[in-house]
Amino acid sequence: MGISATASVLGAFGLLVLLALAVKVAALVFQRRGALSLHTGKVTAMTAGLMCAMTSGSILTGIFQSDPLWATVVSTIAGATVGVLIGIPLHLSICLEGFAAGVMGGGMGSMPMVSAPYVLSGFWWTLSLAAFLALHRLVAAREAESAPRAAQETGWPDGTAGILLRRMTATALVATVLVALFTLLLPLFHTTYPPLIQTPMCGS
Repeated sequence: MGISATASVLGAFGLLVLLALAVKVAALVFQRRGALSLHTGKVTAMTAGLMCAMTSGSILTGIFQSDPLWATVVSTIAGATVGVLIGIPLHLSICLEGFAAGVMGGGMGSMPMVSAPYVLSGFWWTLSLAAFLALHRLVAAREAESAPRAAQETGWPDGTAGILLRRMTATALVATVLVALFTLLLPLFHTTYPPLIQTPMCGS
C-alpha cells in the first residue's frame, strides 16, 4: 500500500473519530442544556464547528487531492451543521455563532493543503482531538438540571425535548441532502469552472 493509499485510510479513520467526538459532545450538550450558560454554549458551538470544518476540510482535500472544491463545500456544510446542532438545544444566537464558525473553518481548512496535506491533516486532527476532549470535560463538568430553560431564554418558541430532537434531526437531514445535491451537481460546476488543480497536490 502506497503513501497516498495509507494516508487515505488514516484520513477516513480520522473522520470517523471526529464524527464520533462531535456526536458525543452534541449529545452531552443536549443532556446538560439546562445547566449550560450561554457563554459556555457559544464556546462549545464555535469550537466544535470551527475545528470540525477545518480538520475535515484538510483531510478531505488530502484524500481528494485533484478536487478541492468538493472537499471545501462538504467540510463547510459539516462544520456549520455541527455548530447548529450544538446550538439548537441552547439558544438561537448560539446556532448562528456555530454556523458562522463552521463556514469560516470550511473555507480555511483546504486553503493551505497545497503544500503538505498529510502533515497538516495530522496536525489539525491532533488539535481537534484535544479541543473536543476539552469541550467534553467542560460540558460534563456542569451538573444537569431537571428543568430546561424557559422559551424566552432559549430564543425558541417551544423548547421541549421532543421538538428540539426533531429540529436537530431535520438539520442533519438537510445537511445530508445538501452534500448529496452538490455531489450530483459537481460535474456541472466543473464544466462551467474547470478545477484549477489538475494533478495531485503532493506530486508524483
